[in-house]
Amino acid sequence: MDMEKTEFDIFCDKRFPSIDVALRKGFHFTEDDLDSWQFLVKNKSLLSDFYGRYNAELLYDSEGFIYLSAFDSLFKQQKLRPSDMIVGQVLALYLVDPTILRTGGKIKKEDIISRISHLIPSEQIPYLFYAARTRKARTDLDDIKFREAIEKSIRLLDSLGFLSVDRDDMIRPHASIYRFAALAKVKDGRDTVLEQLVSQGLASSESFDSEFLKYDEEEAGQNESI
Repeated sequence: MDMEKTEFDIFCDKRFPSIDVALRKGFHFTEDDLDSWQFLVKNKSLLSDFYGRYNAELLYDSEGFIYLSAFDSLFKQQKLRPSDMIVGQVLALYLVDPTILRTGGKIKKEDIISRISHLIPSEQIPYLFYAARTRKARTDLDDIKFREAIEKSIRLLDSLGFLSVDRDDMIRPHASIYRFAALAKVKDGRDTVLEQLVSQGLASSESFDSEFLKYDEEEAGQNESI
């Protein structure tokens, strides 16, 4: 009969250091990393108590992902930019779209850029994606900045465990992308609610420790340093 594990046993496990660092940085674990997933599930009680002493909460979401909520903890996690929020919410839209099944759950980067372009009013794009201070006609340079901002958000979401990018530059959202859909907890019209959030340029409040934000000229300058 196996002896009951202690925190010391967890700390001595070779998997703990990398998992601990990733959780503190805001990484979301899914069954895509089965070894780490099993470690977190099997040691749920001890790990929850451990992080609780930092005023952080280890959350096991019913959608199939695990992450550390550190809103009022002794360590702080990176906050997402408005552009990151929008890319995440658009990816969540794809997961409730039956057409994604035809591509094996993968999405072309160009399709994401195109969908955001259609969802977000053109006059809001400069403020949401690259903090332009003044209104002016869109130029080729603006289009390049817009694309670069989306690619930067994709890389960040990849580093946090929300998605993966394969060699063909195809994007596969992980189960954790559903965290962006937390504001739309309704069974009917879920995709409609999300599209409204995205088209209004709103950032999630409860899910990502941020306030509802709607960006205009004055606010754009304030977010330049994010």
